[in-house]
Amino acid sequence: MRCLVTFTFAMLFPVLVHATQVSPSGVEYTNDTIEQRGKLAACIVTTAIISPPAPEIVNFQVLVIGGTHAFKVTAGDVDWTNGSGVAKRISAADFSTAQFNHPSAFKKSITSEGQLVGYLRDSNLSGEFLRAFFGGRYTIRFMRTDQKDGRTYYIEQAPGSDVANAFRLCLGSMKETR
Repeated sequence: MRCLVTFTFAMLFPVLVHATQVSPSGVEYTNDTIEQRGKLAACIVTTAIISPPAPEIVNFQVLVIGGTHAFKVTAGDVDWTNGSGVAKRISAADFSTAQFNHPSAFKKSITSEGQLVGYLRDSNLSGEFLRAFFGGRYTIRFMRTDQKDGRTYYIEQAPGSDVANAFRLCLGSMKETR
């Protein structure tokens, strides 16, 4: 099944034609927030993805900033022996599931640190985007500027109910503070 999903996404994302599929050995979800001038400005779920002894680590974030839904991809290489790490720049990225396949739905930009942020253009897709992420079984595809091949991570594990509930509460709090 995973091969079929990977093949399907490879056909749908020609920007990342030459992609290496990675089956992560570790996926961990955490919640975070951003405040601006004492008010809640963003609700975030961070997915930390590792596959030791492979050096690459990936952070995939789902963010709601004000009312805008977005994702952010960052990557780096870690020396597992001494615990040091080096951030790597991202040049392209996509998020999808079998049910949520809208690569042109995101306006993408690269931060000065080399992270890719994709802002959802159509607010009508907001609920579908969050259901796709919180349902697990999603694919993150990205290109690093220091490698010629793209990377494909298939994440089977969904965020736990504690993370989903904290995110939902954050969204409710953010609406109250507007």
